[in-house]
Amino acid sequence: MMLIPAFRTLQFQATATDEKFRNDHQLDVGTTPAYATNYVILSTIRVMERHISLGIELGLYPNWYDLSTSLWYRDFLLSAMINVKASIEREKKQRKEIDLQFKMEQEEEERKSKKKGKSKKNKRSRQQPSSPSSSTLKENVTAEDFEGKIICC
Repeated sequence: MMLIPAFRTLQFQATATDEKFRNDHQLDVGTTPAYATNYVILSTIRVMERHISLGIELGLYPNWYDLSTSLWYRDFLLSAMINVKASIEREKKQRKEIDLQFKMEQEEEERKSKKKGKSKKNKRSRQQPSSPSSSTLKENVTAEDFEGKIICC
């Protein structure tokens, strides 16, 4: 029975680890999952459930009241395990969505910066006409017109 108090100490250490991780990386408590804490809680529930299920299998609960109580407690532990696993999966899914959104925003910013760079080059060429006929041609044609032709053909 020394294992359960060890998991309690481990849970305190996991909470401290999660807090240090958030502080070191300047993350928000509300949006950053407690990875180490969830892992320790899940491991503790597994050990507790295994302990109860072994007692049931070995017939350590001889009368109906003890057996019904242990079955109820095992059901409670299994429900808690499902909830913790679902929470972990939900946090993992949210993290992937956030990463994807961040990646898309970075790509959009890169496209905008490339587009601005192209339009600045065209503005310079418009400001320095070589002949009167070429200046009127350059004023009518924009960079977007060329991009449309390049993309479609």
